[in-house]
Amino acid sequence: MPREISSSVVYGGATATQGSNITVLDASNNTLFTFELPQAMSNSTLFFSTPEISNGATYTISSGGTIADYNNLWQGWYDGGVWSGGTTLTTFTPSSVVTTIGNTGGGPGGGGDWPGGGGGWPGRP
Repeated sequence: MPREISSSVVYGGATATQGSNITVLDASNNTLFTFELPQAMSNSTLFFSTPEISNGATYTISSGGTIADYNNLWQGWYDGGVWSGGTTLTTFTPSSVVTTIGNTGGGPGGGGDWPGGGGGWPGRP
């Protein structure tokens, strides 16, 4: 049986304040994961990959809300949980192994941190 390849997402143009949360939700508003930002970011690029993201399904990236009842917490990464509040940054529907959304800048050597040229996630000081 062939092994399913998880989709990766490159999202450019994210802006958030230090300590705020960014989450990825599925179409039923189930939280896939949440990340608490260790520093502010402006017009930055996020890169993430998880087997829970499937081609053809719709997902939402949201920021500024709160996370509760999560499964695990490790260095700012929250697994699962219940997301509330926040603002929708974008929605996306993956259609390939790597899905690019938003303004990802120039890529490597394009004026910023890998992967996107506009920042990086979680970014460097």
